[in-house]
Amino acid sequence: MKYFIITLLIVLSDFASGSEGFPLISTGEIKFYLDGAQFRGENEKTQQEIYYKIPFDQFNFVPEGENLKTIYRTTVTLTDSLGKSLLNQNWQSTSYLKSLEDAQQRDLSIIDQIEMPLFLGSYKFSLKIEDVNSNKSGIVTQDLKVSSYLQADTLFLSDIELASQVQEDTTAGKFVKNGLRILPNPPHLFGKRFGILYCYLEIYNLKLGEGTSPGTYEVKYSIVNDSNEVARSLPATTKSKPGKNVVEVGGINILGLSSGKYRVRVEVFDNQSEQKATKEISFEVVRFTTATSTKRESEEQLKQLYEKKGGEYYEQIELLATAKEMDTFSKLEPQGKKEFLYQFWRKRDLKPETPENEFLIEYVERFRYVELHFSTKKQKGSETDRGRIYIKYGAPDEIDRHPADPSYKSFEIWRYSGGGGREFAFADVGGFGKYQLVYSSVREELTDPNWSRWVDPQCIQTGNR
Repeated sequence: MKYFIITLLIVLSDFASGSEGFPLISTGEIKFYLDGAQFRGENEKTQQEIYYKIPFDQFNFVPEGENLKTIYRTTVTLTDSLGKSLLNQNWQSTSYLKSLEDAQQRDLSIIDQIEMPLFLGSYKFSLKIEDVNSNKSGIVTQDLKVSSYLQADTLFLSDIELASQVQEDTTAGKFVKNGLRILPNPPHLFGKRFGILYCYLEIYNLKLGEGTSPGTYEVKYSIVNDSNEVARSLPATTKSKPGKNVVEVGGINILGLSSGKYRVRVEVFDNQSEQKATKEISFEVVRFTTATSTKRESEEQLKQLYEKKGGEYYEQIELLATAKEMDTFSKLEPQGKKEFLYQFWRKRDLKPETPENEFLIEYVERFRYVELHFSTKKQKGSETDRGRIYIKYGAPDEIDRHPADPSYKSFEIWRYSGGGGREFAFADVGGFGKYQLVYSSVREELTDPNWSRWVDPQCIQTGNR
């Protein structure tokens, strides 16, 4: 009988030193992060999930044909409070790279996940990673206190799983649970590459209303800094109850937060039982900045620098430019277009005293983000409605996701604190995972006149009804 499930994914990573408690960092010559979360399981058990992340630069690669190859061994052990062995298993994995330079530029890592159904109690868990080529290894040993999720009448929350990405997925694929594909962030590190912090948790024992109405509950997210001060607080969201137990997924824009350690706090209030439950988890914001010169560059050097930093997206200004600007740009000769582009980006420079154009760099990051997260086999991420809004307005401050139910298709609402409180609603109108913009509080963006057939009107907080 197989005791646990392993899932694997290669991802882009941020890597830095860890802290006490979850997340943990390994000891030894190979450094990797380990994280964990608990959820209600089956047959009176708790589902203990373990996530870990290994940067590729921790392995020794050897040439094989046109690629580079590494082999590493994973060993997992689990004992109960009496020292009895419940699990002792190891296996070998092989990974390939095109080149070390490619891995470094893309900052590649491996993410794995282990799932263990356990009864209430205390356990000792260890995870060891060994590089077969170099014989180097790293290990994490951790005491696990497994809680019970069997309370019948008390509002109860699972642990929070921090994630870098959450997407709807109805398959039985990697990292999928409750119709969502959740890419964990074991180091709890967020920054430029991961501008949105996603939280996945489960809410248990909501009290259903009497009659035809199941009732409502409220969810509120707050971010607290290391000094226990509220750094950001999002408005409470009222939601209808699809049942006693529900999945909660929230996306919070952390790009406005400075580097440092924080906690995200999730508060749930049941409007029928008037019970309240709260859960918190720590995370860290790490900013990656580029070196700047104290001396102002010449005009021609700045033009070259802007073009270099903008890369392939330097001329893709249609999402920001006015109709008049685009008309002017289309009529210019090549040299005139080059000057126009420089002036276009220069007047949007957030810090003109530095040679870097921070707005242009942020714009490029938006393009890269949507191409990575919203692209499909038939459509680039920048061509989708969500991609277009993300590029134009940046990462939302809050993402409210709603799975399909008998009344509505799957939909999600993006909220921005700026611009008077912008709000956009996207619905999976066709039921194939292609989200279309159906509602917007911004007049310049199209709104479906019958948007309320796709989106629950109670979920719209700002804008015109």
